[in-house]
Amino acid sequence: MGMGRFENGRFDLVVVANFGMTATDVAQWRRSFAKASELLFDATEGQMQYGRIFVCDDSIGIDAAEVILHASGDPSYGTWGLFGQPGQALHLMPYVKFQVLTHLHEMGHHVWALGEEYAGDAVLEDIDTSVTPADFKTIPLVSSSYATGALVGNDAILKFGSLLERHRIVANTPSSVTVDVAFSQSPVNDSDARVQYQFPAECATGAGPDFCIMENSRGAAGTLSPTGTWTPAADPVTEFCTDSNHDPDGNTQQEIRNHDSCWETIISRPGFTASTAPDPAAPGPSAGSTAPDWIVLDKQLRFSVVVDRSGSMAAGHRMEDAQHGAVYWLEYCSAGTDLLSVVAYDDQVDTVLTQTQISALGGLGGTTSAIDALTPRGATNIRDALFRARDQIESLPTRAAAQVVLLLTDGIHNFPAGSSALEALGDLQEGGIRVYTLGVGTRSQIDMGTLDALAAGTGGRSYSVGDDQPALIETKMVEINAEVRGGIITTEPVLFPDSRPSAVDKVIGRSREPVDPRERPPLESLLKAARISDLTQLRPRGERARHSRLVAFPVEVEPAADRASFTVNHPGDVDVWLYLVDPTGTVVDTTPGGPAVQVASAAPHEFIVVDHPDPGRWTIVAVRTKPGSEFEGHVVAGGENRNLQVFASAPATGEAGAPVPISASARWRHALTGLQVRAVVTSPNGARRTVTLHDDLAEGGGSGDYVGVFTPFQHGRHQAIVTVVGRPGVSLADPYRLLAHAEDDADVVDTALEVPAFVRRVVVVFEVGEAEGEKPWREKPYGREGRKRPVALRSARGSKRAGKQ
Repeated sequence: MGMGRFENGRFDLVVVANFGMTATDVAQWRRSFAKASELLFDATEGQMQYGRIFVCDDSIGIDAAEVILHASGDPSYGTWGLFGQPGQALHLMPYVKFQVLTHLHEMGHHVWALGEEYAGDAVLEDIDTSVTPADFKTIPLVSSSYATGALVGNDAILKFGSLLERHRIVANTPSSVTVDVAFSQSPVNDSDARVQYQFPAECATGAGPDFCIMENSRGAAGTLSPTGTWTPAADPVTEFCTDSNHDPDGNTQQEIRNHDSCWETIISRPGFTASTAPDPAAPGPSAGSTAPDWIVLDKQLRFSVVVDRSGSMAAGHRMEDAQHGAVYWLEYCSAGTDLLSVVAYDDQVDTVLTQTQISALGGLGGTTSAIDALTPRGATNIRDALFRARDQIESLPTRAAAQVVLLLTDGIHNFPAGSSALEALGDLQEGGIRVYTLGVGTRSQIDMGTLDALAAGTGGRSYSVGDDQPALIETKMVEINAEVRGGIITTEPVLFPDSRPSAVDKVIGRSREPVDPRERPPLESLLKAARISDLTQLRPRGERARHSRLVAFPVEVEPAADRASFTVNHPGDVDVWLYLVDPTGTVVDTTPGGPAVQVASAAPHEFIVVDHPDPGRWTIVAVRTKPGSEFEGHVVAGGENRNLQVFASAPATGEAGAPVPISASARWRHALTGLQVRAVVTSPNGARRTVTLHDDLAEGGGSGDYVGVFTPFQHGRHQAIVTVVGRPGVSLADPYRLLAHAEDDADVVDTALEVPAFVRRVVVVFEVGEAEGEKPWREKPYGREGRKRPVALRSARGSKRAGKQ
């Protein structure tokens, strides 16, 4: 999400370039932001300016960027008032390094949803596709609402695939529009069968210091030279309009959409109501602004896993599952250069592992044993556990591009008495630390309102799961690991049916888990013993494996991926081996030192991480090592691609019978439209329903903000798996707005992007109504007197594993 903040008159912005910046790029962009801050200070009468600019390049940490810098392109664009919202960002093109007023114009859209003051709102009319026009200048209409000649002097815009073309109208009748220059093809070929009219408008009648910023951009205030010299424009534009000078004829988009001047709109927005609107507009103070702090972020990922060990974690599989999930994060971080700390808490808080680059530890045994030794006890002190996680992440002198806390809890914060877990929110926001929360148990046992607030307030996400089956909590922790690193490609449960001894056992022999993957029998031998000639024969039918001992899952990996991960986890009393087949049909070699790392854990999971994977269809093959009763396992594949970010969300809670909106968006460097987006919602009773998400705009084209509606009728926890599919041919979102922002002499804009096929899935959880029959869990407040320590759980590496099937 965008992690921009406005506080005490200053905007703190996370700015990420989606390319590698040279020293010259850095110097020019830094001067651009500094000058933009001066202009903002002037435009707001000294009430606003830029504060801290946190900067990174190479797309590192771009999923949290509020501002994305591009190496090429035109025009710049933002959102309509979605500052600080998930998946939303302001995109600045290289000309903004010199034409600085664009910063303020696009911030006007992005922060306050200000409309354009140089044009009216869009209007579309239907093209009569049954008519063959006389030439490519003539657009036949079904029935225009405009009188003859009323459109002359305005622009007509048509869309041919990804190409937008704009030409000046020279004549119109109720049945046709004629333009001055022929379109590149017949107007009846328009992709949407609608013509859009662009109406020039004005907020003020002459240039001057009160000439509105939303009527101008680019060099209207002045220009920075490549070496940093500022040359003011002849009549510099430096102000937003006010009530006394705003759009006297009431025809601008700002007036049509917001019914007020820009300043009146600004002070009506939450977070800005304490600002004062000047009237009339006038140049602001000439001194008093300070240069924003330019803070370069480390190209590094820092994580902290925070595990609840309060007394209620003794129920079901909670503690054991959480331990396995924490070990998974530890082992996964060891496959790269990530930093990780592990914090455990009840009413007391302990640091199990200080912030450390895991690959440099020299061994995981001591940390794994410490995680396995966690024992449920005491009350629940979420606040101080979060403070400890923050301290660990901030124990280094620099700030990293990605800083994430995973908080797991099965209870409600109840220690110290009278305190709140939300007391940690401000510090987490200040540190740029995103919190992903995982609530375990029934709705009455966990405070999802607080968990939702911690996640939403820091740019993270909140989840909840029950604990009625083994590995459920661990599976969610695996999914979160994939999501924070780049996204889930697939997440699938699989039910292994009852199985009997077979020829597969002779190939497996007497091996016991964990077994070094290099010592396992070749996959070809297992397939031959199982009489499998094609891996497609092993794909599950629904959630059930077709073969009792082997199952295969295809995973589509897009081009230019940085890494891909392939994981299988399962109950602790069974063994499963993992094999991976690449797009050429070759079993992946995980010999140390190669591009693939395989971790065969003593915990009930196994995974392979591949650097720079070849694009195409990979296949996960999971092998049950011994016969026995049926069980459910789970496979998760994740993709890390700095070009691609996918987002999805839904309200944390809803009411039975009331619509619940499910939203999604995706970026491949730019915001995308033309995607296939659907959500499969599973209700508490197991019923499933597919919801299709759309991004249609009333004024034509696609906004890139996909929305679908699900109406629940059952109380309890619902899960939606939102699948976003990109195909070649997707294009820039909100294309008509891009053309409106283009240079005045640009009559053609190509919205096509070179986007390869990709798949991402986002898991969204929401609660509906009050779950019936639940009894709240009440942990006893902390007190030494009379408190009995629960019996320690046996380690997953101890006697529990002796009974594997």
